[in-house]
Amino acid sequence: MSILRALPVPRRRGRRCARLVRAPDPSHDLMTIAMVADGIKASSRHVRRLIDRGELPVHRIGKLVRVSRDDYVRYLASTRRS
Repeated sequence: MSILRALPVPRRRGRRCARLVRAPDPSHDLMTIAMVADGIKASSRHVRRLIDRGELPVHRIGKLVRVSRDDYVRYLASTRRS
């Protein structure tokens, strides 16, 4: 179940309205390439290479490239060695 919260909306004809929006689900957070690079202590160029090789799945939203937090965690788990 998602959490709903009311956000104030600009006044219209003297009335104050509220609009309900969904609070973001932390498990679906999208990370930038820079955030992923900081997380694995590597360069953004290295992260782009991982993406190009298909090792790290991405979401392309127009020109934006984002990595879901779940995919990031799966990638880290797959590279772990004992």
